[in-house]
Amino acid sequence: MARNFIILLFIVSLSSCISVEFTQPQPSWCNNLAEFPKEMQGHFYNNENDTVEIGNNYYKLISTDHNSILDSNIKNIEQLSDSLLFKSYKKVYFLNSKTNGNWQVSMVKISKNHIVTVYTSISSEEKLLKKLKAIKDKTFIKDEAGKIKRVILNPSQKEFQKLVRSNLFVEYMVLKKVN
Repeated sequence: MARNFIILLFIVSLSSCISVEFTQPQPSWCNNLAEFPKEMQGHFYNNENDTVEIGNNYYKLISTDHNSILDSNIKNIEQLSDSLLFKSYKKVYFLNSKTNGNWQVSMVKISKNHIVTVYTSISSEEKLLKKLKAIKDKTFIKDEAGKIKRVILNPSQKEFQKLVRSNLFVEYMVLKKVN
C-alpha cells in the first residue's frame, strides 16, 4: 500500500502496540492548511537511509538503501487532500490520514534543522486506559483473546488538549534537513 508512507513514517503500528484512531481529523476545531510551512519544505533524511522531499502541498519518500522495506526506490507522491489533512495549533502541526473510515493522527514539531514526528500508539492497556480515562466518547476494539487492539476516540477540544499534554503522542522519528 503505497499511500501508507504516512503510517510508515508518522504512525508506526507495531503488532504489540494499540492503535489510537479518531473519528474526526484533529485538532477538530482548527482549519486545514493548504500547504506545508516553508520551514518544513525541502529534503530531509532519517537514520534508515531514506530521504523525504516535502513540497508546498506534497511529500515523497526516496529510498537510498536497497535493503529498505520499501518496495521501490521512489514512492508515490502524497498530496494534501480530503484524506490527508494538515492542521496547526499553537505552533504544533498535526498530520491526519484517513484509514478505514477513521483518522490516524501524528504530531509534527519543526525546529531549525529537523522535524520531529510523534505518533499515537501505546503498548500497554494499563497505560492506555489511564491516559484515556477522561475521554467520554471512546470505543475499544478487541482481538479474539480480549486484548485491546484499537481504540477510536471522539474527544472534545479540552479532552484532545489533555491527550496531548498526557504524552499520548510519543516520539517516533527525527528527520534532519539536508544542507
